Amino acid sequence: MSRQTKDLSEMMPCCRVCLVEFDNDSHSSRLLSCGHTLCRECLFGIKHTGNAYAGYNHWRSKCPTCRAVIASGSAHPRNFDLDEALDVIRYMQLTKAEEACCKECKSWHPVKSMLFCVYCYREASPYCTVNSDALVSVGDFLFCGPCAIDGHVREGHEVQKYARIHESIKENMAEGDKVSARELDDVLGIDCDCHSKLSQEETQMTEEEEPEEEADNESSHENTPPSYIQVPPIYEHYPPAQQSLLAAQPPFQLMYPWGTAQVQYIRPVQFQFQFYGPYGTAIHTCMAPNPNQYYAFNLPQPTTSMSIHILP
Repeated sequence: MSRQTKDLSEMMPCCRVCLVEFDNDSHSSRLLSCGHTLCRECLFGIKHTGNAYAGYNHWRSKCPTCRAVIASGSAHPRNFDLDEALDVIRYMQLTKAEEACCKECKSWHPVKSMLFCVYCYREASPYCTVNSDALVSVGDFLFCGPCAIDGHVREGHEVQKYARIHESIKENMAEGDKVSARELDDVLGIDCDCHSKLSQEETQMTEEEEPEEEADNESSHENTPPSYIQVPPIYEHYPPAQQSLLAAQPPFQLMYPWGTAQVQYIRPVQFQFQFYGPYGTAIHTCMAPNPNQYYAFNLPQPTTSMSIHILP
């Protein structure tokens, strides 16, 4: 922003109470009977809610500038002359902000084709040891064509077009963004590799621990005594046999009872069933039984078989 544009921004009229620039909304200008101007919001507060200037009499509020009494029944129209002046100042701000001013001749006539003295900028940079970007900027060494010829070219200073310098700065910033993006990708790639290696090591450690746990489970159930359930071979004794089977752990039901059933716990989720009947012996190993699941065991004789119903 040039000095002229900065001066214009500092000269913008504002409300004397809230110090906010006038606009076309809640801070629109309102003209008092004494000639001073307040924003609509502050005028409403003075007249209807009271403030430090209102005193004890709510309807005799006073102007904060000249202490004149504000009439309660007046309409207080907008200050149209002030609004027009504000529009002109805002237009000047927009037009001047796109141009640059000469730092040498102090004429403050904005010129778009401004020149930049590289020599002066390089000579001033060593004196800035804390924050060179804030203390020494390219805008501090802009000169118009006549001033560059009179005070810089004759002394052998290096003068370039400001537009070219500006484009060079933008290109350097874009290149810096690309370098930062590449560095970020490299960091993310290293992070992904570390996570992958860590996952592989955790998987390997888990696989090494599983056989040890299985060995512990087998050794803990190796000496578990078997549970014998006597099943009478006579068909009339079926109800007592069924009751004895229901009382067993895990509970199961013998559909065609005869012989002796032996249940041996091998693992926490695996059982072994052995049946001793008049025609031979049947041995079966299975996983933990599910509710309402049938298991069929064939004895050595081809004409005999029995089914076991695992109760829930």
